[in-house]
Amino acid sequence: MKAEDFFNPDMTTLLKNIQRGDRFAAEQQLNNGLDLNVHGDEGITPLFLLLLKQDSTAVKLALELGADPNFTATDGAHPVPMMTGNDTIELLKLLLEYGGDANAVDRNGDPAIFDAIGMGAWDEIELLVNYEADLNKVNLAGKNSALDAASLNKFETVFRLINLGANYHQPSKGGATLANVLNRKLESDLINKNGTSYKWALKLKELLIEKGINFPPLSPPEVRERLAKELPIN
Repeated sequence: MKAEDFFNPDMTTLLKNIQRGDRFAAEQQLNNGLDLNVHGDEGITPLFLLLLKQDSTAVKLALELGADPNFTATDGAHPVPMMTGNDTIELLKLLLEYGGDANAVDRNGDPAIFDAIGMGAWDEIELLVNYEADLNKVNLAGKNSALDAASLNKFETVFRLINLGANYHQPSKGGATLANVLNRKLESDLINKNGTSYKWALKLKELLIEKGINFPPLSPPEVRERLAKELPIN
């Protein structure tokens, strides 16, 4: 991926100066009117190009020179979720250090932390939480981080998210609750009983019971009905 394939000659030169670490030359160009927060061909931004090259030194310099870590591509792609769940924690940390939004969503409407959950990247989950990621921010289906992790059979992650403050009884738009998802998977033999996931599922069930959640839990239709009547869902 070359800068000249997406940007005009002046921006291409600026990006090359940044990649070479030539701060003085880059600052001169910026002082003469160039802006790092623009869109090139196909809607890409200068910062996105550097991120895709995984050049952390250049990314850091670009951020120092004013590249906005929250400036999205024209298709809505945001730098923070793009660098989450891709084994690029150094780049993710840079974005967050320079003001990137830990609660930014990807093009599917999933908060960045969901991308880390999907890849089992606990170091990224902790990093995002340290930068004030909201564990109860929901995706388009109304799932928070704990409910999303449960849907993926990542019960150890759910357990740890709850201990970090994730809501353990927040229903989705369809009325699914963590207890309902967990109970359905346990009763339907959807989890290998010889695996660690099953052990964590049982441990999670114990935790929910300790927190006052009833088993068997209400079904999604029952939850929806009770919510419509403003009744408790436990």
